[in-house]
Amino acid sequence: MKALSIRQPYAWLIVSGIKTLENRTWRTDYRGPLLIHAGLRIDEAMIRHILRQCRSVGEPITRDEMSEMRIGGAVVGVVDLVDCTQSPTGEDAQWHNPGAWAWILRNPRQISPIPARGRLGLFDLDITPPINIKKL
Repeated sequence: MKALSIRQPYAWLIVSGIKTLENRTWRTDYRGPLLIHAGLRIDEAMIRHILRQCRSVGEPITRDEMSEMRIGGAVVGVVDLVDCTQSPTGEDAQWHNPGAWAWILRNPRQISPIPARGRLGLFDLDITPPINIKKL
């Protein structure tokens, strides 16, 4: 199955259904299921920003969510890659970095983490254990 490594907490935002696109400097013609691999690097400043934002709207992050944002070196979910554009519309536009290719993601499914090694670019990953979809 195709996979994409994404730094945390962005991988968590995607598989939680909050972030609906991924910005890349390159486009892809691939459409279909895409494994979301959480890379080993974590953007701590973004985690602090998320915590502040959630507190400000009265929806604090749970301990489980905090733990999930720090999982690295594992596949953490599956999404459907449905489009690749430089002009996203609607809710997708809020996540877009101008000039980047917006990989439009739908139908996020969080899974129990499966340890795996990430790679640059879009890569194939053979997941042999069954994927356990988590209930959101």
